[in-house]
Amino acid sequence: MLPSDRRSHRQVFLAAWHKAHSGQPLTALDQQILAILHQHPDYQLLLAHAETALAQDFTPESGQENPFLHMGLHLAIREQISLDQPHGIRAQYQKVLRRQRDPHRAEHQLMDCLAAALWTLQRYERPFNEADYFACIQQQLQQ
Repeated sequence: MLPSDRRSHRQVFLAAWHKAHSGQPLTALDQQILAILHQHPDYQLLLAHAETALAQDFTPESGQENPFLHMGLHLAIREQISLDQPHGIRAQYQKVLRRQRDPHRAEHQLMDCLAAALWTLQRYERPFNEADYFACIQQQLQQ
């Protein structure tokens, strides 16, 4: 599980990047982060400048996607799939993957639904709604 405060959350990604480039041993989480970074080379320059990465705000108004949120959502989706939690997410992912034929694009589709579910959770202070999450995934499959 990743830390919930912004600085500590970002430090996890920065530490993985630093370890990889300094030849230090990598944890399983570090390896997952590096795999995601391999898919998102545009984030690598940011991680090379740790202090800037720690301080930078990524607001919707700025038009910049938050790379740390994005990578965190990738990790969350991968964890959900590996644990099949919520129950049935692995099967949903397989359906999306069969349609997309690309694991990265399939994760992105699930991430859109997970982000929407998390936004609703925060905005309305409601528990995570699995039914809405799966309904969103089904809508994605029909598009």
